[in-house]
Amino acid sequence: MLESVFLALFGFAIFMTILTAWDRDEIIWPIMGFIVWIALAISVTSIELPYAFLTSDNTVVTHMTSYGNAAPLAFLFIGMAFVFVIIAWSRVSAMYRKVG
Repeated sequence: MLESVFLALFGFAIFMTILTAWDRDEIIWPIMGFIVWIALAISVTSIELPYAFLTSDNTVVTHMTSYGNAAPLAFLFIGMAFVFVIIAWSRVSAMYRKVG
């Protein structure tokens, strides 16, 4: 189940990235993108993939493979979250420049 949550979060993060690049007037997209990228950085530490196979004597064997060496991806996702903080800060400062 964790791999499907990770893939759903990753798809949502890509969607937030596209919305941030497309709609340059809204402040909510970089904020939501930051939250999703941080959630991805937290959830990538251990991904478990279940698998099952059928042996020749009609026995079903199930097992869980755990991938825990995804620390470089966590650093990448934290970096993406930092980029979204910079984008949000830039948009907020642009709003104050227009007012003042």
